Amino acid sequence: MSYSVLHIIVLLGLFACVYQDIKDRTIHVLWFVVIFIATGLINYELTNDWIDSVYALLFLIVNISVLFLYTSVKNKRIINIFQSHLGLGDVLFFIAIIPLFSVRNFILFFITGMIVSMILHLLFNTFQKQLTIPLAGYLSLFLISILSYSFISSNYSFLKTDLL
Repeated sequence: MSYSVLHIIVLLGLFACVYQDIKDRTIHVLWFVVIFIATGLINYELTNDWIDSVYALLFLIVNISVLFLYTSVKNKRIINIFQSHLGLGDVLFFIAIIPLFSVRNFILFFITGMIVSMILHLLFNTFQKQLTIPLAGYLSLFLISILSYSFISSNYSFLKTDLL
């Protein structure tokens, strides 16, 4: 498959994530599967190097573990962070997009995506009060802008090239 077709598939999946997460606060697991397969094929076409994906997954696991430890220590009991602090869809979203990035760029996306999500939530929350944050939806919007740039500029490999 060509890069263009794969990018369009990823973009369609990301638009579905935005729509479902903002509208219903839930995303069908099929979209994560579609995005993961498409990003995996993009990775295979560009580099066929999976070591960055493994390191990015380890980074994600460490972050989730630290969040779990922090909330459990703070509350002086074991806390299931997927019921109170982080949606399972958010984690599945991160796993689905890992193949797109080098490990450094994934960390950069993770940090900047959290900042962008916070800003978007503060902006949208002024119009309609929301108790939960549609993190996967906001991150999808952010990634749509990044992928749109790569699609328009025909620079498909910059995500795998370290920007740091």
